Amino acid sequence: MCCTQTRNPHLWKSIKKCLLLLSYNKKSSNYNEWIPVTDNHNHPIIIPYYREMRTVIGGSNNNLLFITHYPNNISVLDLNTLQFIKHDTLPVNNRIRHHCFVLNSENGQGQEMMKTNKQNYQMLLFYQNTGLSIKYYEYNNNFQFRPLFVCDDIAKLSNYACVYINDIILFFGGWNSSEHVVSKCVHKYSIRKTNGDI
Repeated sequence: MCCTQTRNPHLWKSIKKCLLLLSYNKKSSNYNEWIPVTDNHNHPIIIPYYREMRTVIGGSNNNLLFITHYPNNISVLDLNTLQFIKHDTLPVNNRIRHHCFVLNSENGQGQEMMKTNKQNYQMLLFYQNTGLSIKYYEYNNNFQFRPLFVCDDIAKLSNYACVYINDIILFFGGWNSSEHVVSKCVHKYSIRKTNGDI
């Protein structure tokens, strides 16, 4: 299951490969209802094999849903047309799951993607010893990938929670599969100090 909240009063999620929308109705105080999202032909939008996915919303009009998922894929769904406009393979050596996927925002806060140039956006992905800067060019629908440094303490971990604040990513906990230990540590990753910008 994957959930992403946008600036508009909707909540997106995927259950059993079907994209659902929860629309908050301020007029109705009874309950909110999950509604299947359909295409132009009233068919439900089916998400193929997206095991342990992570999503962020961006694009020039916050109309693009970026999805990273097992084993090493990234896809872009246009939320206006509800059509996939891009599928690509991440240049990683291991299979990603329960990973960190965040927007590299302009001021370190909010939902805005960092515009590094006209309609260019940057995202960051971390999983065990993999660090990746992902730049998306909206005008020609292409990705550029660049590896990022990952410290030894983070490289051993997976299944952690992460938060991006003021050019810092905080990693909470995680699972060290080689030692079969759950971490209770909080790690800090500085985007500026590691030259995370493209």
